[in-house]
Amino acid sequence: MTIKYNGEVVATNPAAISTNSSGSFGTSFNPLAIPEGTYTVEVSDGTLSVSADFIAVANITISQATTEVSPGWVGMELTINGAGFKPNITVTVTYETEPVVLATTTTDGAGSFSVAVTIPESAGGAHIITATDGETTKQFTFVLDSQPPLPPQPLLPTMGFKAKQPVQFDWQEVTDPSPPLTYTLQIARDEAFATLVLEKTGLTEPGYTLTEAEKLESVTKDEPYYWRVRVIDGASNESPWTGVGTFIVGFVWPDWIVYLWFGLGILAAGILGFWLGMRTAYSSF
Repeated sequence: MTIKYNGEVVATNPAAISTNSSGSFGTSFNPLAIPEGTYTVEVSDGTLSVSADFIAVANITISQATTEVSPGWVGMELTINGAGFKPNITVTVTYETEPVVLATTTTDGAGSFSVAVTIPESAGGAHIITATDGETTKQFTFVLDSQPPLPPQPLLPTMGFKAKQPVQFDWQEVTDPSPPLTYTLQIARDEAFATLVLEKTGLTEPGYTLTEAEKLESVTKDEPYYWRVRVIDGASNESPWTGVGTFIVGFVWPDWIVYLWFGLGILAAGILGFWLGMRTAYSSF
């Protein structure tokens, strides 16, 4: 017995096929890797033959499946394998509804491909990865981490601290599987942060020092400044805010007054020196 798939003789298991006394037989074979479609399987004993249709379906697999329980993360590297696509044609792999192209590759003569991709920054949750050659399209779901990171641990300024200008803020660095991480710092005049004095977003380091233009006005301990910080990961997951910290800023003389007093001090010292010198000179007579 011989078996043809799409007009070509295929290897079978067992290799030699013979009918039994009632004319029956059994065997198996692996279909050739060709684009998806309907193909004819023909069985013949040299005299009689019979055929049937076989429907080949294109397929893609990913090197690591993801679920809500076991999600992936931003920057995750995966390998996508496909079979059953058109031979020697470009396959484009995209991510999300508004497609972000992850990779392009070319199928081999049998319509198969293998390509590496890296998951980009995107919101946590389910996303669709699509592979298409323009005619054949296959999709599967990639679940991105939606667990928010832990809030940073504030370090400076400490509670009720009288800070020097320019005020320096510091907090512990946060780690998370979905980089990059950015921090948001808020300073307010009220504990509810309804009246913001300053908000800095997109900070990439675990700390910030106010600039000259951001110097704060002096306040008393009865009406301190309030500050807090949170972190956002590459999957747009926001941590809770830290606990609210307070600090005060004492009065700071303007630079021109400091320079004036410094100059007057030098002038006064000069006058005093001149007077003492003159007094010493007169007393020697």
